[in-house]
Amino acid sequence: MKTVLIKKHIFLVIIVLIMTLLSVLANILLPPQIPHSAKDFHILLTERINDAIDAALEGPMLVAKSMAKNSLIADYLIHEDEYDEEQLIELMASWLKNIKDTGSYTSAFLVSENSHRYYTAEGLNKIVNPQLDSHDIWYSNFIKSELPICLDVDIDQMNHNSWTVFLNTRIEDSNGKLLGVCGIGIILSKLQKLFEQYENLYNVKINLVDYDGLVQVDTSNVNIENTYRTADLTQKEEKVVYTKLKNGFMTSCYISQMDWYLLIRNTDNNHFDFKANPKFIIVQLIIIFLGLLVILYIFRDAIKVNQNNQKENKIDSLTGLYNRNYFKEVYGEHGIFNTTRYKSLAVLDIDFFKEVNDHLDGDKILVSLVALLKNTFGNECEFFRWGGDEFTILMVNPLNDAYDLCRKMCKEVEEKLKITISIGVTEVQLADTIKKNYYRAAQGCYFVKELGGNGVKRS
Repeated sequence: MKTVLIKKHIFLVIIVLIMTLLSVLANILLPPQIPHSAKDFHILLTERINDAIDAALEGPMLVAKSMAKNSLIADYLIHEDEYDEEQLIELMASWLKNIKDTGSYTSAFLVSENSHRYYTAEGLNKIVNPQLDSHDIWYSNFIKSELPICLDVDIDQMNHNSWTVFLNTRIEDSNGKLLGVCGIGIILSKLQKLFEQYENLYNVKINLVDYDGLVQVDTSNVNIENTYRTADLTQKEEKVVYTKLKNGFMTSCYISQMDWYLLIRNTDNNHFDFKANPKFIIVQLIIIFLGLLVILYIFRDAIKVNQNNQKENKIDSLTGLYNRNYFKEVYGEHGIFNTTRYKSLAVLDIDFFKEVNDHLDGDKILVSLVALLKNTFGNECEFFRWGGDEFTILMVNPLNDAYDLCRKMCKEVEEKLKITISIGVTEVQLADTIKKNYYRAAQGCYFVKELGGNGVKRS
C-alpha cells in the first residue's frame, strides 16, 4: 500500500510540474485577451468605496474612543454609589447630550457595569436586564467578546426602531477593570445613501458582511441580518481580493476597524470585452484534462484528507464535542429547526470560570464537566461546546423533565467538581428561529448568573 501511495505522489509531482510549465508558457506565448484595465478598475473602485466608508466612520470612531478615555466619567462610575442618583443622572445626561448634539448623532449612551444603569442624553433610560428585555443581550455579548471597540448594526429603540450603526466602546480604570460601555449611534441610512450612489453610478451591488457572510449593511433593510452573501472570507488582510465570475466580477476587502468585509459584485459585464484567445483556451483544456488524470489517481486519498479536515473543523479538540461550526452547518443559527426530535434547549455556563481557571486546571474541569453532562442527560441528547466555558444542549426531554435534569446536573457538578454552573433551559418553539430559541435559554442562564449562579432558570 505504501509503495502504491509513493508512486501516486511521484506521478502527482510530475503532472503538477508539467501543468505548471504549460501554464507559464500559455501565459507568456498566448496571453488571454483580457484588458488589465478592467481588473485594475474594479480594484480601484473597491479601494475608493473603502476609503469613503473610512471617511464616514473616522470621526465617530474617534469620538467613541475619546468618550471611553474620559477620566471624569471613569471617576463617576468608580464612585457611582457615593453620588446622589438624580445629580449623577443629570451630569451624565448633560455630557451625553453635548456629544450627541455636537456630532449630530442619533444617540449617545453609557451603561454602568456596577449598576447596569443605561444613561442617555435624555437621562436614565432603564436598567439593562436581558431577562426583562431580550434586546439587552447585546451588552453581555459585547463584554464577553473582550473587544475594546466594535460596530454593531441593530434596531435603535430610542429612535423609532430605526436601523442604526452603534459604536460600542469599553470603559476601563487604570488597572484594566471594566467600568462600563459607552458609545454613539449613527443612522444606517447615511451609509445606505453612500452605497446607493456608488451602486447607481457603477452598476454594482455593495454589502458589508460579517465573517459568516451575514449582511450587516445593505441598501435594502430587508436584507440586513437576514441574508447571506457567498464569498471566501478567510483572509483578514486589508487588501482587495479580486474574483472573476462567469458574468462579471466580485471583490472583497477586510475592514479591520469594523471586523467586517466589504463585498462588491457586478453581474453586468457589458462595459468590458473579455474575448479569450482560442489557442489559449486549447492549452487550458489540455491542462484541465491532465488535472483530471491526477484527480483519478489520488481521489480516494483526497477524500480521506478532506473528511479528516472537516471533522477537525467541526469537533472541539479538548472535549470531543461538536462545536458551533457544526451547529451552524446542520441547523443554521438564523434558520428554523428541521426536526421535531428535540423538545428543550439549554445553555450552560461555568460560574466565575476565570477564578476557577486560575486556581484549578481549567481544561481538566471542562473535560470532567462534559463527562458529567453525558452521564446525566444520556446519549439521546446532543451537546455542543459553544465557546470558552459555555455549552449548548439539545434535549429530547419535555421542559419539566429537562428542568429536573438540569437541577440534578447543578448538584452533581457542585459535589464532584467543587464548582458551580448556571443553566437556562427553554422549550423549543418550532415557530421561532433557532436564534430566538437560543436567546431565551441564554437569558435564563444570564439571569441565574445575576443572582450569584449555581441554579437553573426555565422559560
